[in-house]
This record gives sequence, structure tokens and C-alpha cells, in this order.
Amino acid sequence: MSLDATTRPGGRLFHREEPTLVTFTLRDAPEGTLLTIVESGFDKVPPHRRLEAFRMNSGGWDAQLDNIVRHVASFAS
Repeated sequence: MSLDATTRPGGRLFHREEPTLVTFTLRDAPEGTLLTIVESGFDKVPPHRRLEAFRMNSGGWDAQLDNIVRHVASFAS
């Protein structure tokens, strides 16, 4: 199962820029379910802001993945 969503690196500050595409994919795995998250489209972010946008989104994804891990772990105990 896959779900696609769009987001704008930097949020409202950069609302005129092309959004990036985030794809969430769930697959059966031997130990349960495998979640894969891929964000693409950074090539559409203006070159002078691309690295900053990537860093900002990377930090956000680190925090969200921690939330997902905590949420899933709460069902395992």
C-alpha cells in the first residue's frame, strides 16, 4: 500500500515554490510491516535554497520517525 502527499520545504515561507512529493509505502515483512518513506522533488527547489530545504526537512523527518517508533512500540508492550 502506498500513499503520496506533497509538502513545501520551509512551509508557508516558501509557498510559491514547487512542493516535494512524499511517498509512504507499507509492505509485509517477516517481522511485521516495513514502512518506507521517500521524499523527492528537491531538484525543483531553487538552487540557492536546496541544501537548506533538504536540511530542514531531514530534521523534521528525524523527529517524525522518532514519533512513529514510539507509537509502534506502545503497541508492542
